[in-house]
Amino acid sequence: MRQQGLDLSQAQPVEAWEKAHQICLQRMDALMREQVSIVLDDTNNLRWLRDRFRHLAQQHQYHVMIIFLDIPLVELEKRREHVFLSRERNFLPDEVFYAVVEHFEKPDKDEQVFMFDGTVGMNEWVEKNLV
Repeated sequence: MRQQGLDLSQAQPVEAWEKAHQICLQRMDALMREQVSIVLDDTNNLRWLRDRFRHLAQQHQYHVMIIFLDIPLVELEKRREHVFLSRERNFLPDEVFYAVVEHFEKPDKDEQVFMFDGTVGMNEWVEKNLV
């Protein structure tokens, strides 16, 4: 989205998101043809978006796992406040943030999901789940 010159602190049209998604899929396809390991850092708030990436990975016989950061809304709101005050990165307006929260589809167990909820330290969680 940034490469398209769009401001992510503002709501963007669905068409712009779709274009960015297609570019990402094309880039991932090219990397998979070269057998490069990929980490996709994205909200992927809807199942059908995750399914697109999963389908591409299956075509290339890639193993897929989801690391879902299950952070309580209260904590997310604290973090948003910190970002707003510190200006360390883009701040999502309430209408954008809460629209994503409202429509967010948590990953299902069939998606091979590893859930991090913050109840243990990150290093301990990584050691237990990913190493």
